[in-house]
Amino acid sequence: MYNTFLSKLLKVSACVAILLAGVSISYYFVISLPQQQKQERERDFLFSMRQECQKAGDKLYQADVKSLGQNSLFVPEYAYNESLNTCLYFSGYIEKGWTSKWVKDSFTNKEIISFMSSGEQVVIGSTCPSCLSNEAFNERKQELFNKN
Repeated sequence: MYNTFLSKLLKVSACVAILLAGVSISYYFVISLPQQQKQERERDFLFSMRQECQKAGDKLYQADVKSLGQNSLFVPEYAYNESLNTCLYFSGYIEKGWTSKWVKDSFTNKEIISFMSSGEQVVIGSTCPSCLSNEAFNERKQELFNKN
């Protein structure tokens, strides 16, 4: 009787161990591994897009250097915006009291937002209606550049 009980307990324990191993292995291959692979693909995609954005934005920057001169230009910034699914290029220039800044789509050279001021006076008609100050433009720019 004692041996029968031990043998049944051993069988039940073995079945539970096999079941737990099966569930663990299934979880790894069905849930965990695909999630890891998806994260790796997303990370690789973002890395390649950042490189692509750097190249595309640098072409726009070089064109700006030719037309505006390097001394008056801001240091450029490049980013990939996932929600817009495009590359962004930020730059601007200061010349004789005028300040002009922009964020452009690196692929189309289209301004997404821009800001222009003469001294303290903001020039109306920039492509950022809510950018009534330099600070407001900088906040909007950061929002665009941080959506990665």
